[in-house]
Amino acid sequence: MLPTEKGQSLSFIASANGSERFWTAPPAGSYLADCETGTRLAREYIEAQAANTDLATYGLLSRIAGDLATHGSEGHKVGFFAEISRTLRSA
Repeated sequence: MLPTEKGQSLSFIASANGSERFWTAPPAGSYLADCETGTRLAREYIEAQAANTDLATYGLLSRIAGDLATHGSEGHKVGFFAEISRTLRSA
């Protein structure tokens, strides 16, 4: 199964015209707002990962990171990965 099929409940993953996008959150135009969005979407990913450990097997996080690097704002990146780091530290 493709990662998008496993992660289709994640609000920031989309598939259209045969193309998969793993980061579709639009920038808000504010660094702080984008940090909050990144944090919120990281929490969404973490909850999905906890509920479905197969997401790691399919490399979903690496696909998200790749699209985030290309399509995300600086705030998205900081918020998303800061939240991932906070979660890993507390594990």
